[in-house]
Amino acid sequence: MKKFLMFLCAVTLVFGMVGTASAMVFTLDSYNVTLNESDPGLVLYWNPILTTPASVDLEVGESITFGLFELGTDETWSNADDKMEKNISVAFDFSSPEVYTTGTGKTVGDTWLFFSWGEVEWNNPVEFSFGGIGLFTIDLEDDGFCTPGSTTIDATLTYVRAVPVPSTILLMGSGLLSLVGYNRNRFSKKS
Repeated sequence: MKKFLMFLCAVTLVFGMVGTASAMVFTLDSYNVTLNESDPGLVLYWNPILTTPASVDLEVGESITFGLFELGTDETWSNADDKMEKNISVAFDFSSPEVYTTGTGKTVGDTWLFFSWGEVEWNNPVEFSFGGIGLFTIDLEDDGFCTPGSTTIDATLTYVRAVPVPSTILLMGSGLLSLVGYNRNRFSKKS
């Protein structure tokens, strides 16, 4: 009987810990890119690729990569004023989980001999905290493109850490209390 109770306590504890690593649906309702649209700096444009709302179902530790938007320029050459770094940002609005965060980076034009191009470099990863301890990230791809020309900015969404479900916390807590009570009872009988 004692072994069965110990086994039951252990099973309760294990099920309590397993319940935190669950699947979650992430729903991006909208996103918006803010960039340099006039001189000085490389004049840029963007076009959405991912249509919203967009949803994906991920387990903790899983990730998915997708084309987010096209970034480009109509300028035919990177002049001296285009070599000034300019800010770029992407504002993400999620409804599941309900979070709003902005990712930032820099854009710049450059030349070498007969070649001219633009570059974007992001401050990665963009972190999204939810539910107290839940976390997912979006990594935006650094890239370059010819002038004139464009590139697709890819984004990788990674589910980093889950939020424990209240019933999971209750189950884990009852397993721990059962183990403590069982061991306390065993210790008092030996004395």
